[in-house]
Amino acid sequence: WKSSVEMALPGTTISFLPGLYQSCNVAVPAGVTLISKYNSTEAKVIIDCNNNARHFTIADYVHDVQIIGLSLVNGLARDGLGSDADGGGCVLMGQDASLF
Repeated sequence: WKSSVEMALPGTTISFLPGLYQSCNVAVPAGVTLISKYNSTEAKVIIDCNNNARHFTIADYVHDVQIIGLSLVNGLARDGLGSDADGGGCVLMGQDASLF
């Protein structure tokens, strides 16, 4: 699923079936929407980073990214040396990036 997200073109919506997904540091391109296929609390989409890294990265000047209905668990902000870094453990946003 990581490569599908990273290769997506602007305007693409990627729907996730309920389940557990594991991957970290997924680079989300501009204009991409990530969404749960079903709008239900029983049909959860969980993305688990196992306390290894952040879930998503939105680079500098990337706009119109949407993440809807996904449960992001066990994310961790790390710097290149393996120690805790500034910022949150779910999404690293670059300069002038936007997330809805």
